[in-house]
Amino acid sequence: MKTIEGSESQVLANVGETESYIEIYEDGDTPNTLMISQDQIDKHEKVARVDNILVTVGGNIFNGNNFSQDRMTSAIHAADIIGTTELQWKLADNTIATVPLNELKEALVLSINELSNIWLGT
Repeated sequence: MKTIEGSESQVLANVGETESYIEIYEDGDTPNTLMISQDQIDKHEKVARVDNILVTVGGNIFNGNNFSQDRMTSAIHAADIIGTTELQWKLADNTIATVPLNELKEALVLSINELSNIWLGT
């Protein structure tokens, strides 16, 4: 049995060969049972892995999820426009660091590669 935590309820998945049953428990109520495919469970797990991507560049650990990739892309573009070579960046541990632009570019590339690996199953 696999446990997948949700924000408002706990979801328990009985994973079978082709289909699964999920029991949703909310505040101690009687469980509701839903059928869900293994593909849907796999997709949920991949989304969770993408949400938790971390990459290390130059000793700094960067968040690499979709939102962070968008922020990196915008920051890199803006830095290129104004010609700066360093940026203030909030790292995965919530500390603020001055990072070289090339380091942020590398973090973006590593994040995108990890995202691709997750979705392609490599």
